[in-house]
Amino acid sequence: MANKVQCTGGHWFDVSKFRFCPYCGLPAAVAVQAPVQPAPPVMPPMQPVPPMHQAPPIMPQQNGYYQQPQGVYPVPAPAAPPVPPPPPPVPAKAMTPPAGWLVGVGGPVKGKTYVVRENRNFVGCSPDMDVVLPDDGMISFGRQAVIVYDPRQRAFFAQPGDSHELCYVNDQVVLGTVPLNSGDVIEIGSSKLSLLPLCGEQFGWDEVEKP
Repeated sequence: MANKVQCTGGHWFDVSKFRFCPYCGLPAAVAVQAPVQPAPPVMPPMQPVPPMHQAPPIMPQQNGYYQQPQGVYPVPAPAAPPVPPPPPPVPAKAMTPPAGWLVGVGGPVKGKTYVVRENRNFVGCSPDMDVVLPDDGMISFGRQAVIVYDPRQRAFFAQPGDSHELCYVNDQVVLGTVPLNSGDVIEIGSSKLSLLPLCGEQFGWDEVEKP
């Protein structure tokens, strides 16, 4: 540390560098060390203060009241709608034994066979018909013709349907009930069907012994 002294003239100077005062040339009066300002104490670094959790400000409502904070609860998932039970099965139509067949001999039904049963057999292209002819575009979805087998008389008949189209038996239009015999040709739309009976004078299901 440099040695500071004061001359008789009142000037301070470094005695290690100058024997006399460089300002006035006077010798040092008393060797006095200049006061040294103590260094400021070294403070330890401050630990960071964790931020305090602050709740979001509560916004006032329009009516002047403050909204109270509410907890957030999980919203339950909506319940699945109940599955309706399946509809009861539709009982199948009771099938009676065949009384005969219609055999396709012309048109789009050629070579195909269709069962004729007791009572009335509705003929058309709709799937709910007894004799379905879907490949004939000349046949309507309604009942175009009716083929009847009467088990009491053991006889076959042809009747007109409820559609606008006509049907024919051996080229004769059917406007009422017409008897049918084996080999008769029934013309419906562009299809021709021949009757092949099973039941008749020689056989009937009423003769078969029931179990």
